[in-house]
Amino acid sequence: MVRTRPAVGRADHCAAQRHFRSQRRGEGRPAKKIGPAEEFWHELALNGIGGRTVAEAQANLSYNEALSWMAYVEQNGTLNLGLKIERGFALLATILNNLHGGKAAFDDFLPKRGEVVEEAEASAQDLFRLLQSVKR
Repeated sequence: MVRTRPAVGRADHCAAQRHFRSQRRGEGRPAKKIGPAEEFWHELALNGIGGRTVAEAQANLSYNEALSWMAYVEQNGTLNLGLKIERGFALLATILNNLHGGKAAFDDFLPKRGEVVEEAEASAQDLFRLLQSVKR
């Protein structure tokens, strides 16, 4: 059986592209905040536990199995390997900093997630001073 793409008009295609570009730039609706229970199901789905989507994971896992996974996560931390690696490097950086007389805390080396960063507008004078400060 040969699969064919559904016919999409040029106008529909351009509208879809504009929509996805605006979503990438953060325009439109603000990002939805998820609670701890939703975050748990997302983490399971991202790691392929129970299925590839949240809906599949919720449908495929029994209540007892979900509780078992929740206890595992509470006992051992996140299932996200990237976050575990970040925490390991932050620990290493903290140890090295303290060995060399620094006073940095562990949290200083972790990325700041979910915090709004206010960007200050730079004037032409600020840019000029920055360029002058660079050594040749």
